[in-house]
Amino acid sequence: MGSQHDINIRYVNASYARIDCADSIRYELSDHYTFDIPGAQYMPGGRFNKRSRGHWDGKIRLYSKRDSLLPRGLLEDIQQGFARSKNYTTSEDERSSEYSRRREVSGDSIRDFIEKLDIRGADGSRINCREDQLDAIEHGLRERRALILSPTASGKTLIGYVIFQYLRNQSIQDDVGDGGQSTRSKHVRSSSGFRGLVLVPRIQLVNQLIDDWCQFSAALSVRNDPRAVIREDFHAIYGGMEGLDPNGDANSGTQRPRIVVSTWQSLFKLSPSVFDQFTVVLGDEAHEFKAKSLSHIMNSCVNAHDRIGLTGTLDGTNTHKLVLEGLFGPARKIISSRELMDKGHIAKLRPIKIMLLKHHDHDCKALKKKQEGYEGEITHLISSDVRNKFVSRLALRLEGNTLVLFQRVETHGKLLYEMMRAMEPNRKVFFIHGGIDTDIRENVRQIVERETDAIIVASYGTFSTGINIRNLHNVVFASPSKSRIRNLQSIGRGLRIGDAKSEATLFDIADDLRPASKGSPNFTYNHLIERMKVYVEEKFPYKIYDIQLPLNSTAASLTETEAFQND
Repeated sequence: MGSQHDINIRYVNASYARIDCADSIRYELSDHYTFDIPGAQYMPGGRFNKRSRGHWDGKIRLYSKRDSLLPRGLLEDIQQGFARSKNYTTSEDERSSEYSRRREVSGDSIRDFIEKLDIRGADGSRINCREDQLDAIEHGLRERRALILSPTASGKTLIGYVIFQYLRNQSIQDDVGDGGQSTRSKHVRSSSGFRGLVLVPRIQLVNQLIDDWCQFSAALSVRNDPRAVIREDFHAIYGGMEGLDPNGDANSGTQRPRIVVSTWQSLFKLSPSVFDQFTVVLGDEAHEFKAKSLSHIMNSCVNAHDRIGLTGTLDGTNTHKLVLEGLFGPARKIISSRELMDKGHIAKLRPIKIMLLKHHDHDCKALKKKQEGYEGEITHLISSDVRNKFVSRLALRLEGNTLVLFQRVETHGKLLYEMMRAMEPNRKVFFIHGGIDTDIRENVRQIVERETDAIIVASYGTFSTGINIRNLHNVVFASPSKSRIRNLQSIGRGLRIGDAKSEATLFDIADDLRPASKGSPNFTYNHLIERMKVYVEEKFPYKIYDIQLPLNSTAASLTETEAFQND
């Protein structure tokens, strides 16, 4: 191969590097970057046939033996992890090394830049970045590729705004020296070619992000400062092309730099050539980027050497972490929710109240006899009149605004909503799910911000991620889940500090379906165990309340809720 090194890294584009090495090392790399997907057999179309071509075998392969390609976000992993563990030497060609080089930035220069941005909140007051936010901004700018982990309500929207502003107004690559002379190689594109892509997981978040960034820049706009970000800088895409030229240019009608904001659902069918224009990509709620369609978009951004992923948490698996690091770059946890609480930056989470509902032995035995597994348990729980009345009465009796989260719309969420409306017809109770128009969701959000005892009955998919309501006092898990990401994101909905709110409470509804005679753990009980592991890891205190459900809903008592509500 003409090289004295075992592994030689060759530049391909902003998405991939080619790994030249001996065949024996290629096979080692293939094994190292191949992972089984947990639960793949339960996915749609998950019947795998390893002997038949055209059938997925339930594995993710981050390294291709066929063309020797590896996502550029994993270069640090292959150099510092794989190669070092095997005592292999590595080299990187000039162009790849140039794009891998860290940007020279300092905390003082970033602070000075932020000071000049004059960032403003909705009330017109000046926003000063906290030390953890400055740490995230500096890390993202220096590394150029980064997966930044910061909890929900920690200000990731602000972090993304400052990073984009720096790249837009100063330089994408830190290539301008004294006198305007380039200090970088000819391969590096200048800031004059800046074009940004921001990907968000929900349609309603497109306008929300644009509104927030324009608000941050309001003071600059008043002064007609060239650093101002105004609405004419943005190109929002909600579905299909919507003005995005197939040759790669946004039809802006202006020469101002453009920032395209969209959901991956709106873009994934577009030609890869459309994405050539982008020089920087920001992925909000980046934990959702493991989908194949999202990977297609990211890998098509072949000129985007600045890539920042923002998320509150990962799912805890090495597979998830490496997939996202391949798309963005190495992960770094900036700060924990507990640290933010202790510093008073987010609302204090009161001890989590785990409502362990012990179902009547008659129901437990009948369910066990049917042997319907997890699906049988879920069907029983969401159709249980006793359980649904308990959840409804709990939500109605809690003080402050309450978010009740469920999984299944028609068979559970709708039942809870109608039950609460029947119990208290004059109470402001709202029902939100994927089929509800974006404008209606935003209207509900604004209403709740003004209320003191409203209830939102919402699906996990619509309100566990990305929706910002400061005036939430209680969150109720009405459906069982073991998803680490979903649980932490959902808790985060209640941790934003409001004008008259500094604390929040989580009510975790759990279910004990073990017959008295045979106490083997049931599926949803095991899900509780997984949630409790997360609470311990995040240092969230909790207390378990054993509540015996009656066989008949007419016998249900409210004394349980009265006992724990204010303890």
